[in-house]
Amino acid sequence: MEKSSLENLVPAEHEMWLNANAFSMVKSGSKTIELRLYDEKRRKLKTGDKITFSNRTDKNEKIDTLIIDLLVFPSLEEMFNTIDGIAVGYNQDARLQEKLDNMHKYYSPEEEKLYGVCAIFVKVI
Repeated sequence: MEKSSLENLVPAEHEMWLNANAFSMVKSGSKTIELRLYDEKRRKLKTGDKITFSNRTDKNEKIDTLIIDLLVFPSLEEMFNTIDGIAVGYNQDARLQEKLDNMHKYYSPEEEKLYGVCAIFVKVI
């Protein structure tokens, strides 16, 4: 087997930041899906990889997670119409427009259109 083929078999390790609230929800297990742009960095993610999330408020606090699934969507609206909002960290009563407005604080509609978005299903390890 070629070296490059062997490298594809080894799970990669990634690092990402979360705000304190999202970090707490991932840590407790109530948030099992992280939403991100499907940009160049996220295109490297694959099932079985490890993500270490760091808390933006307490930079020394970290959580190791395993990617158990990854879904890609052309838009946030399509994503929110497909996946469970509670698993993403929204309350049951959150409306679609509230979710879109919240995500657009982080990613512009132009970025969303350019890259698409991904739902990263994680499990704390």
